[in-house]
Amino acid sequence: MNFSKQHIFRGRSGFTLIELMVVVAMIGIVAAFAISGLSTLIPRHQVKASAQQIRADLQQAKMEAVRENRNSLVTFTTASGDNPGIFIACFDENDDGACHEDDDTIIAKIDLTDYRGASLGTASFGGATHFWFNSRGLPMDSNDQLVDGAVEVNLKNDPGYSFSIDLGKTGRISIE
Repeated sequence: MNFSKQHIFRGRSGFTLIELMVVVAMIGIVAAFAISGLSTLIPRHQVKASAQQIRADLQQAKMEAVRENRNSLVTFTTASGDNPGIFIACFDENDDGACHEDDDTIIAKIDLTDYRGASLGTASFGGATHFWFNSRGLPMDSNDQLVDGAVEVNLKNDPGYSFSIDLGKTGRISIE
């Protein structure tokens, strides 16, 4: 028997409609699971990114204090209502204990509305929400005493998911 190639493949011209529909349905199911997983992953990434940015900006405020040989003020406004919180570091030009964009030299500022899902939880540095880095890069309170503390960045809808940015009395800044 001599079969030609044309004779063998004559009945097989492609995929059936049923086969294509099954593949499209499987792709849809996999995409649905992927999208639902991403919807929780993105806000968690925003929380981590905001904590890393605050850590980097704290480091910058410390280095600027040393470089300029003067104190830099760091303040935290924790979340309240629709406001997720703000972090500001500046050279307090008028010595009023606050950072004002029009009066002071701003070193860094983070408005957590830029980080969807993230908010500033507790911030405590010797019982206050602000401190200074002195000209040697050491954190000080308003009484010129060494201070340590932490600020917590958490996920608005899941307070159990958070990062703590810890500040030691030696000026060491870490994320836990």
